[in-house]
Parts: sequence; structure tokens; C-alpha cells
Amino acid sequence: MGKKCGDKEDNSKDLCGSFRKDGLTQADFDIETLGENSYPSPLKFPSSFSTFCKRRVFYDNLTGHNGIVNPSEILSFELATSHPMIHFDSSKINVGIVTCGGLCPGLNDVIRSITYNCLDGYKVKTVYGFKNGFRGLIEPYCHEAMNLTGDKVDDIHEQGGTILGSSRGNQSIVDMVDTLVKFNISALFVVGGDGTQSGALAIGKEVKRRKLDISVIGIPKTIDNDINFVYTTFGFVTAVEEARKAINAAHIEAKGTFNGIGIVKLMGRHAGFIAAHSTLASGNV
Repeated sequence: MGKKCGDKEDNSKDLCGSFRKDGLTQADFDIETLGENSYPSPLKFPSSFSTFCKRRVFYDNLTGHNGIVNPSEILSFELATSHPMIHFDSSKINVGIVTCGGLCPGLNDVIRSITYNCLDGYKVKTVYGFKNGFRGLIEPYCHEAMNLTGDKVDDIHEQGGTILGSSRGNQSIVDMVDTLVKFNISALFVVGGDGTQSGALAIGKEVKRRKLDISVIGIPKTIDNDINFVYTTFGFVTAVEEARKAINAAHIEAKGTFNGIGIVKLMGRHAGFIAAHSTLASGNV
């Protein structure tokens, strides 16, 4: 039997429409900061933008039992946006980018966008691209770091893969942070999936342990479109388009024989978004 609204049980699911994972508190949604934002951003903002920055995004828009709202259950997280005041004097810092794990359509677009935003928008001193994943953050491979300029990334969005290369496997967290210090990196962008983001978290913990003024930013890389609150993950549209071609080809094959059946197996693990969207895009399923 289904439980009634307000019945005491685990918080994973109730019939009022509130779906929450067990044990989540506001602390799970708060982002640690490096300190005060003391420098005006080089970007131009309207005077009303500071108020907009203070808005937060609700984790769950269905909250409360029997109309009773407990403030502790209203979980929210910071709105992802630029701010008029920033922590670093951006004209004096270096930024690093690293891509890890499997290839994904759009990786070069991400590298290009970060580079242009840092150089043209925030006027940072240097953008380094560390070669071949986390491996490029340890000796002796860190000497292969690329100095990314506008000219170097100008047309990379027309190429597949990643100009920085990639790799898998564990590397020494201590050595990687040593490299960040050596290159005077103030912000490291880590582009990758689950394992890569676990590595980014470990780097962040080592940075915190040493009390270094370094920001670690994780950019989720998945074609599955299964990241909460991210409308479309990069690479998803390309995956759907290529899958649609395979479905249409299988449809033609199936029509070519009596009672033919075409079967297309698509990636997704626990997510079925590629299968669902490519099916709708094809119209032949």
C-alpha cells in the first residue's frame, strides 16, 4: 500500500510528489569560497545585477507535507552566474584547463570558450592547457603544458576530440597540486566524468589542506544528459543525431527483408535520454 502524505518513513519518496535522496541537508548544496570578493569584475554589469546574483535555485519545487512547510526542508543552491565583484585580480592570474576520460563531442568547444572568456572577458594573464589529462599535471609531463591563445583555439571547435589530449588512471594528488603551484595557477578547470570529478574533489581537498588560494572548477562531461539542473550537457545533441542515423539505417535494413527487425543498442547506462530523443528524432521506431 502507498503511504499517505505526512506518514513517517524514509525521505527517498513520498506520494505528495516530493522526491529526495536520503540525508540531504543544506550543507550539501553550499559551495565553499576562497574568501572575500575584493576586485571589480572586468565584465560590464547593469546596476541591478547585484540583486539578481543573490537569488538562489530551489532543489525541489514541491516542498512540505499537508501544506506545512519546514524551512529546513527548503534546500537551494547558488545561481551559476558572473558577479560584479570577484575574488582574484584577474589581470594577474594564470588559469589551467585539463580534459580527462573518454572523448565527447564538444570538448574543443569548451576549451575554446574557457580560453576566450578568460583572455577577452576577464583579461587573465595566461591560460595553460595541460596535456593528456591528469597525467599532464605531474612530472615530467607537465612541461608539455600549452600556452592557449586566441589564435591557437580559433578553429578548434571544427575538430573532433580534444587538442589537449586525455588519459585515464590515478595520479599523485600531491604532485598535481605541486604543478599548480609551479605554474602559479589560480583557477583550474577540470573537464571530465565521474572519476575525473572525484579527482578534482581530491585536488580541492589538498589545496584546502595547504591553505592555497586556488579555485578548482569541475565541468561535467557526459553525452547522456543526466546531470540535474543542466538543461543540455555538451555532446548530447551530437550523440542524438548520430544515433538517429543508425536507427534510420536499421529501419532501411529491416524493410529490405521479409518480417525484418532492426535493433539499435545505444549507450546511457542508467539514463535513457539518448535512446528516447533519437527515437523521437527518427520517427521510424
